[in-house]
Amino acid sequence: MKQHVHIAAALLMVWLAAGCGESNKTPDADNGPIVADRGAAAADETPGDPREDPGETMPEDRTPVPQEAVVADSAPPDSEMPLAQDDEFDLFEEGIQEQMVEVKDPLEGLNRVVFKFNDMVYTVLLEPLAKTYEGIVSEPVRVGIDNFFENVTTPARYVNCLLQGKGQGADIELRRFWINSTQGILGFGNPARDKYGLEPVREDLGQTLAVWGLGDGFYLVLPILGPSTLRDSAGMVGDYFLNPVSWVYPSEVRYGVTGLRHVNKGSFHVGEYKAFVGDAVDPYIMLRQSYMQYRARLIKE
Repeated sequence: MKQHVHIAAALLMVWLAAGCGESNKTPDADNGPIVADRGAAAADETPGDPREDPGETMPEDRTPVPQEAVVADSAPPDSEMPLAQDDEFDLFEEGIQEQMVEVKDPLEGLNRVVFKFNDMVYTVLLEPLAKTYEGIVSEPVRVGIDNFFENVTTPARYVNCLLQGKGQGADIELRRFWINSTQGILGFGNPARDKYGLEPVREDLGQTLAVWGLGDGFYLVLPILGPSTLRDSAGMVGDYFLNPVSWVYPSEVRYGVTGLRHVNKGSFHVGEYKAFVGDAVDPYIMLRQSYMQYRARLIKE
């Protein structure tokens, strides 16, 4: 009997031990699915604002962004767009407006006729004459003659400097005349420029009238003399009487000296006229604009 009791007790203890072992394994088995479920739930959850948890960082998005989107995102609003291109266009437009001088040309039909006449005279007579003169007379002689006439016409420049209130310019002209007439031997040399750096002050009565407020009037083309304006033509008359050559008598000598002056000067510019008007669509308009711009620049100076 006692043996049966001991056997039953032993079986009971074995059963209890087995039951406890299974119960001890159950939590571990259950923990596996629980952890997996939590991981899946965490993956399904939408990540919150990383600023709420400093320990968490947002994953980097490596999806390529189209270049157009980058440019569009980086471009400032229309109100903040740079105006560099507009400014450059405005400056270009202002440059054109400064270059283009307004010209009144009510006598354009007549002026064109005179222009064609001058063009023919220059092409057929004056340029060949200047070219021949250039080939006969050496350059040092021609430079000396040019210096002489520039020195002789000092009174016109000197007086116009005074009339425009340019005392420094008048002083330069007076000094140039004295230096070139003495050291330069009657003006054939130009030590005032070569030695002392004194350049002539290009002033005439047309510029003086402009400084006094007189407008251009209108454009004119004078026979042989070329482009001018009503104001500059009136100035030529005044400058004529300020030129000592104009008082040379007899008149034949005066005309000969004047002709020598212009032919000698033209010998330094042979071929320039043809090169200037050769490619022009309308040589008349080109010459008119060039003359007006040149005179406007002289007056401004």
